[in-house]
Amino acid sequence: MSDHITYKFCIESLRYIHSILGYDAIVQELNFIQHLTTPDTLPTPSNLPPPHPTPIPTPYLQTTIETDAAIQSPIDLKDTKNIIIENKYVRTPIPDDIRCNTILPTDKRCTFKRADNSTHCARHTK
Repeated sequence: MSDHITYKFCIESLRYIHSILGYDAIVQELNFIQHLTTPDTLPTPSNLPPPHPTPIPTPYLQTTIETDAAIQSPIDLKDTKNIIIENKYVRTPIPDDIRCNTILPTDKRCTFKRADNSTHCARHTK
Protein backbone atom coordinates (compact mmCIF):
# COMPACT_ATOMS: atom_id res chain seq x y z
CA MET A 1 0.00 0.00 0.00
CA SER A 2 1.14 3.51 -0.67
CA ASP A 3 0.39 5.00 2.72
CA HIS A 4 -0.89 4.12 6.17
CA ILE A 5 -4.26 5.91 5.81
CA THR A 6 -5.14 4.02 2.63
CA TYR A 7 -4.17 0.74 4.27
CA LYS A 8 -6.32 1.43 7.34
CA PHE A 9 -9.26 2.41 5.11
CA CYS A 10 -8.98 -0.85 3.19
CA ILE A 11 -8.86 -2.90 6.39
CA GLU A 12 -11.93 -1.14 7.80
CA SER A 13 -13.73 -1.67 4.48
CA LEU A 14 -12.96 -5.38 4.63
CA ARG A 15 -14.33 -5.57 8.17
CA TYR A 16 -17.52 -3.85 7.06
CA ILE A 17 -17.89 -6.14 4.02
CA HIS A 18 -17.34 -9.17 6.24
CA SER A 19 -20.05 -8.04 8.65
CA ILE A 20 -22.53 -7.41 5.81
CA LEU A 21 -21.84 -10.25 3.35
CA GLY A 22 -20.12 -12.93 5.42
CA TYR A 23 -16.97 -14.90 4.76
CA ASP A 24 -18.29 -17.29 2.06
CA ALA A 25 -19.72 -14.47 -0.07
CA ILE A 26 -16.44 -12.55 0.15
CA VAL A 27 -14.48 -15.60 -0.99
CA GLN A 28 -16.86 -16.15 -3.91
CA GLU A 29 -16.51 -12.50 -4.99
CA LEU A 30 -12.72 -12.64 -4.71
CA ASN A 31 -12.61 -15.82 -6.78
CA PHE A 32 -14.79 -14.16 -9.41
CA ILE A 33 -12.58 -11.05 -9.50
CA GLN A 34 -9.49 -13.27 -9.75
CA HIS A 35 -11.15 -15.13 -12.61
CA LEU A 36 -11.75 -11.84 -14.46
CA THR A 37 -8.16 -10.67 -14.08
CA THR A 38 -6.34 -13.89 -14.98
CA PRO A 39 -5.87 -15.24 -18.51
CA ASP A 40 -8.15 -18.06 -19.60
CA THR A 41 -6.69 -21.41 -18.60
CA LEU A 42 -8.31 -24.77 -18.18
CA PRO A 43 -8.61 -25.78 -14.53
CA THR A 44 -6.12 -28.40 -13.47
CA PRO A 45 -5.74 -29.95 -10.04
CA SER A 46 -2.75 -27.68 -9.40
CA ASN A 47 -4.61 -24.39 -9.96
CA LEU A 48 -8.02 -25.26 -8.48
CA PRO A 49 -8.90 -23.38 -5.30
CA PRO A 50 -9.16 -25.49 -2.16
CA PRO A 51 -12.72 -26.69 -1.45
CA HIS A 52 -12.90 -24.75 1.82
CA PRO A 53 -10.32 -21.98 2.01
CA THR A 54 -8.88 -21.45 5.42
CA PRO A 55 -8.74 -17.90 6.73
CA ILE A 56 -5.29 -16.37 7.05
CA PRO A 57 -4.93 -14.73 10.44
CA THR A 58 -3.38 -11.29 10.38
CA PRO A 59 -2.53 -9.07 13.31
CA TYR A 60 -4.38 -6.14 11.73
CA LEU A 61 -7.77 -7.83 11.92
CA GLN A 62 -7.40 -8.12 15.68
CA THR A 63 -6.77 -4.40 16.29
CA THR A 64 -9.38 -2.09 17.70
CA ILE A 65 -10.96 0.79 15.81
CA GLU A 66 -9.14 4.08 16.32
CA THR A 67 -10.88 6.82 18.26
CA ASP A 68 -11.76 10.19 16.78
CA ALA A 69 -8.92 11.87 18.65
CA ALA A 70 -6.35 9.57 17.05
CA ILE A 71 -7.82 10.07 13.58
CA GLN A 72 -7.76 13.87 13.79
CA SER A 73 -4.01 14.21 13.39
CA PRO A 74 -2.57 17.09 11.35
CA ILE A 75 -2.18 16.40 7.63
CA ASP A 76 1.28 16.67 6.15
CA LEU A 77 0.90 18.85 3.06
CA LYS A 78 3.94 17.26 1.45
CA ASP A 79 1.99 14.02 1.06
CA THR A 80 -1.02 15.57 -0.64
CA LYS A 81 -1.36 15.15 -4.37
CA ASN A 82 -2.76 17.56 -6.92
CA ILE A 83 -5.50 16.18 -9.11
CA ILE A 84 -5.25 17.29 -12.73
CA ILE A 85 -8.33 16.95 -14.87
CA GLU A 86 -7.40 16.61 -18.49
CA ASN A 87 -9.51 16.71 -21.64
CA LYS A 88 -11.86 19.31 -20.22
CA TYR A 89 -14.37 20.40 -22.83
CA VAL A 90 -13.90 24.01 -23.90
CA ARG A 91 -15.95 25.66 -26.64
CA THR A 92 -14.06 27.64 -29.20
CA PRO A 93 -15.04 31.32 -29.10
CA ILE A 94 -17.35 32.57 -31.86
CA PRO A 95 -16.59 35.92 -33.53
CA ASP A 96 -18.83 38.80 -32.40
CA ASP A 97 -20.31 39.32 -35.86
CA ILE A 98 -22.04 35.88 -35.84
CA ARG A 99 -22.92 35.68 -32.11
CA CYS A 100 -26.44 35.95 -30.71
CA ASN A 101 -27.41 39.52 -29.67
CA THR A 102 -29.26 38.48 -26.50
CA ILE A 103 -27.96 39.97 -23.24
CA LEU A 104 -28.14 37.40 -20.44
CA PRO A 105 -29.15 38.11 -16.79
CA THR A 106 -25.44 38.11 -15.94
CA ASP A 107 -25.06 41.21 -18.17
CA LYS A 108 -22.99 39.21 -20.64
CA ARG A 109 -23.78 38.53 -24.25
CA CYS A 110 -24.93 35.05 -25.31
CA THR A 111 -22.07 32.96 -26.73
CA PHE A 112 -24.11 30.83 -29.14
CA LYS A 113 -24.10 31.22 -32.91
CA ARG A 114 -26.98 33.10 -34.53
CA ALA A 115 -29.75 31.11 -36.17
CA ASP A 116 -30.29 31.44 -39.91
CA ASN A 117 -31.92 34.78 -40.91
CA SER A 118 -32.04 36.00 -37.30
CA THR A 119 -30.08 38.14 -34.86
CA HIS A 120 -30.57 35.56 -32.07
CA CYS A 121 -29.56 31.93 -31.56
CA ALA A 122 -32.01 29.03 -31.70
CA ARG A 123 -32.42 29.19 -27.90
CA HIS A 124 -33.39 32.87 -27.85
CA THR A 125 -35.37 33.07 -31.09
CA LYS A 126 -38.98 33.95 -30.40
